[in-house]
Amino acid sequence: MRLSTIVVAIPVGIVAIGFAIANRQSVELSLDPFPWRIDLPLFAVLYGGVVIGLLLGVMAEWWRERRLRRAAREARAAAESLRRENAALKSGQQEPSAGGALTTWPAAPGRP
Repeated sequence: MRLSTIVVAIPVGIVAIGFAIANRQSVELSLDPFPWRIDLPLFAVLYGGVVIGLLLGVMAEWWRERRLRRAAREARAAAESLRRENAALKSGQQEPSAGGALTTWPAAPGRP
């Protein structure tokens, strides 16, 4: 583990534990229109809200980047196709001709 990770993680962990100890009082969580009510410690409700928010943010970002993933997948397929074509052309060029020399490229159009 890197030193910078340790330097950040330890103080954040200490603050989170202190917050949980300071907010142990019980609160009633009710999801109105539903009849369910549950008593939870305040820190559990707050940490649960943070976790739910993080999960929703990750899902929203994943959904937003779907076009980028599709474009990357198509670019990988095109690159692989070009690699295969390049290998086939190279293997075809390196076969010796009847005179013993390697085959040459044809002249460009309009040039001798």
